[in-house]
Amino acid sequence: MSENHEVQGRRRRSREEIKRLVIEYEGSGARVSDFCRKHDLKPSVLQRHLKMRRLSKVKPREAKRLVPVALVEANGNGKISSGYALEVVLSSGRRIGVRPDFDSGTLERLLQVLEGA
Repeated sequence: MSENHEVQGRRRRSREEIKRLVIEYEGSGARVSDFCRKHDLKPSVLQRHLKMRRLSKVKPREAKRLVPVALVEANGNGKISSGYALEVVLSSGRRIGVRPDFDSGTLERLLQVLEGA
């Protein structure tokens, strides 16, 4: 090598250029290695920006928060006036009532469905 020969490193790309390359890659159908070789881009850079793009499209789940709860005691004779051993009333007015002889398996399945919604 002569003294005048300089080794050129990869240049730093702007955010806009990286964004354009990521969009171009997504539409290309090419393999990461082939696309990066063609565009003189490190695969790790492309992968990182693809991941950030995917994560930005995901809607965060609503943060779980504590809600006020009112406990209602049974009336004087020990019975609950509604006939339910347990009753949940949502702010929307919807109710879930569990009778004293409830099937716990059914309740578990119901809760799984509600938590998945």
